[in-house]
Order: sequence, then structure tokens, then C-alpha cells
Amino acid sequence: MESSAPELPLEAVEGFPMMSVVDDSFCVTSPTEITVKKKYCGVFLNQRYKVLDVNGNLLFQVDGSSLEFRKKRIMRDAAGSPILIMREKVNLSLLHA
Repeated sequence: MESSAPELPLEAVEGFPMMSVVDDSFCVTSPTEITVKKKYCGVFLNQRYKVLDVNGNLLFQVDGSSLEFRKKRIMRDAAGSPILIMREKVNLSLLHA
């Protein structure tokens, strides 16, 4: 019979403390089933991801363009209000190589 190591909290496993970057109302404490739908909008390849619950209710959406230099994404709540802005980190040393 093999013994397994006890599960450590995420902060001990990853080496970083856990922290919330959005309001607690957008976080859940148990596994939740969701559906993510991706849609291309317009000529500039704007992308919209809709995140829905099991009943098809919109939980939040993420908008952005794949042609932008820094690939900015905006996460919005169901009412369309921004809750988080994400930008891709650009390694400038690769541009001067």
C-alpha cells in the first residue's frame, strides 16, 4: 500500500500567495459548469467570448482583437461593465534581435 503526500494549499505548491484580482462576487468556491462560446465580429477579427451558466445565462464576456499589438482583452460582467483588463506582455528584446 502506497501512501500519497497530503495535498498542499495552492500557495505552497506554486510558491505564490493566492489573491483575488476581481470582486468576490465573481468568484465561486466549488466547481461550476460553464459554457464558453467564441465569436468573431467585424473585419478586424474582434473576438468575443461569452461565458454562460448551465441555463444559458450570461455570466460574463471577454472582448478583444487578435490584430492589436498588445492583444488587450476586456472582461465584462453580464451588464457589460468592465471588471478586468488584460494585456499580453510584449518582449521588446525580440523586436530588436
